[in-house]
Amino acid sequence: MTAISHTPFVFQTALGSNQYTLDQINWHPHHSVLYADALNNAASQANSGIVVTEASFQNCPSTYTTSRLLFQKSHHTYDNFFRSESLHLSATASLCASIAFVCLQAVFTQQDTQIEIMRKDTGVEKLVFTCIDNNKDLHLEAQSWHYHYQPLPEQRKTLREQGTEFNLYLSMLQNDAFAHPDRWLADRSKLVCQGTAEQLTSFAALLLNFAHPLNPKPEWALESSLGLGGVSTGSVELELYLPASIGYLLEDHTY
Repeated sequence: MTAISHTPFVFQTALGSNQYTLDQINWHPHHSVLYADALNNAASQANSGIVVTEASFQNCPSTYTTSRLLFQKSHHTYDNFFRSESLHLSATASLCASIAFVCLQAVFTQQDTQIEIMRKDTGVEKLVFTCIDNNKDLHLEAQSWHYHYQPLPEQRKTLREQGTEFNLYLSMLQNDAFAHPDRWLADRSKLVCQGTAEQLTSFAALLLNFAHPLNPKPEWALESSLGLGGVSTGSVELELYLPASIGYLLEDHTY
């Protein structure tokens, strides 16, 4: 990519000819090269980075589909007295990057964006991003957001210093439906990630850092304050796994 410090990243280009699925990037390697080039450029030069503006999502749909995400539900118990809901997500690096841009789209368009997961063995059937800050955090400094690669341990330290946590909640697919008490965890199959523009852009940056070719860690955990931290009180915890991890559970290793 040329003049990356001034040229917005165009999500529609990365999506390919079918704008409604996130899977085409796996079918056609030249699409994933767009991500790889952009992410590498965001690390190789100190004054460079990926630039995202509202124009990055022009003509993009608000709902996408994929069959390349797998969520498993469980609980994380702390010292036998506190139990937190936990999600185990297997995803390729390119899908993590796509999720990051769908998250950013919710910020810059001020509309909910969602990903429908088209597989029967996943514990989460829909992922929704909601920006609850109508002012876009002072218009995101002239309507743009810049990404530059940051190692995950450094980002975790920065987020702790800023007091930034992520809000991830499980709910029913239908807003007026109720989970059965005996199937409280199983029935709720929609994951909602909501927050201010600052929270959502930080979450997108974490996903891009995780997907980055320079990231040496194929797994990463967002836990409550009782653990490693990263998510707010009452939020579901999230474990991320790339194909290089033993925790990656998808049936093939397409990057």
